[in-house]
Amino acid sequence: MKIYRNDDFSIGKEFPFNIVSCNHKAGEVYEVHSHEFVELIYVKSGNGFHTYKGITSTLNQGDVFVIKPGETHGYQIDQDSHLSTYLLVFQPEILQRELEVLSEITAFIDFFYLQIFFQNDYEFKSKLVLTPLEQIKMNMLLKSIQEELIKRDLGYQLLIKTRLIEMFITLSRIYEKVKLKANFHPDEDSLIIERIADFIENQYAKSISLEQISQLAGMSKSTFTTKFKLHTGTNFIDYRNNIRIKASEHLLKTSKMKIIDIANQVGFADISNFNKYFKRAVGISPGEFRKRYK
Repeated sequence: MKIYRNDDFSIGKEFPFNIVSCNHKAGEVYEVHSHEFVELIYVKSGNGFHTYKGITSTLNQGDVFVIKPGETHGYQIDQDSHLSTYLLVFQPEILQRELEVLSEITAFIDFFYLQIFFQNDYEFKSKLVLTPLEQIKMNMLLKSIQEELIKRDLGYQLLIKTRLIEMFITLSRIYEKVKLKANFHPDEDSLIIERIADFIENQYAKSISLEQISQLAGMSKSTFTTKFKLHTGTNFIDYRNNIRIKASEHLLKTSKMKIIDIANQVGFADISNFNKYFKRAVGISPGEFRKRYK
């Protein structure tokens, strides 16, 4: 059985951390192995099978595993799929000093995923499965950590440590919700749609397609359309456009921007489409609306 050393994953002595993006081909097999460092595996996309402590389970998008030094595991990618992962490999000493200082002023030691840095006998019994919205945050955090490590600009080590702490606290919060079953909403789909609606309200000006927003919710387009309308009373396009119109009303009242510039700023690339939708929603044209508030 192969044992991976720090040098195999470019884990330095001064800053014992690395993050690796891996893209695995369909059918690839990674035999059971161990390593002398902690490995956190996050599945960005794809499907496969993970063998850990002699037990094989599925690997799917949004799964998080933590493998301790000396523990054995391996994985195999589906024959009809691929697997894309982030691997965080590190020695616990990387954050030990910072967390010990923080633990003196707050209950940082209570966070489950920070046990990696405080004790040797911590135990992660199963994988953590992130929701679509939690995956978005995880992807953003991991991408920013990787960019800092690649660029190595002034203060990159401090920024990486800060974002690692944020990531482990986020995972701890998710774990607590699972443990306490607080995330088992009476209607899980309604909770997802509610979070998607919040996302749309914050990103209304961006060109996001129905297919993209459905993938974000982890649903097919038809399923998402049906559930979104049940929850909001309207479809995705009208819901987003109504938010855009409200934003344009505010700009028409408070700014001297040209109407075409307002249309572009709120997300309408076509001025005629903006005028048509505005009149249908408000009852008058954007120009007439502006005159009323001069």
